[in-house]
Amino acid sequence: MLRRSFAGRRPANAGRSGCVIQEPRSSFSLFSPRRCLGLWLGVGAFFALVAARPLPAQEARWYELNAQIRQLYQQGKYVEAIPPAQEALRVAEATFGPEHRNLATSLGYLALLYGHQGRYADAEPLFKRSLAITEKALGPDHPDVAMSLNNLATLYYDQGRYADAEPQIGRAHV
Repeated sequence: MLRRSFAGRRPANAGRSGCVIQEPRSSFSLFSPRRCLGLWLGVGAFFALVAARPLPAQEARWYELNAQIRQLYQQGKYVEAIPPAQEALRVAEATFGPEHRNLATSLGYLALLYGHQGRYADAEPLFKRSLAITEKALGPDHPDVAMSLNNLATLYYDQGRYADAEPQIGRAHV
């Protein structure tokens, strides 16, 4: 829109002819990268966070399964706790990803249940994977890492593998 400047004054944004180029008042456009780059980046970051966040129903299902597992474990019903523990592991892998702390929790629960049944060969790789995830997520000096080390050491001890248990206990109590 062009407008002639009056009274001999020339605004700083006036051209040679004295005309002032005014931006239309409704010049806001989501498609103008110059004006809205920050908005577009903000919207993109928002959607990236929303997409990375687990779905509430899946997350709620994982918590429900863990509550069921803990209840069965406390009642000594280790065999009955295996199917919900396996499902919790599947839900954790699908919902939280391969390096999330909740996956480590699910691995640890299932390994603990296998260990109580004497299924040591099934429990050991789960305990090791749980330990690796926990250590990466929380650092080597975190109390949860010490608990994972202690669980692995207990598994070795129960099998009579004292030489394997000793280094784990040493690391856990440092």
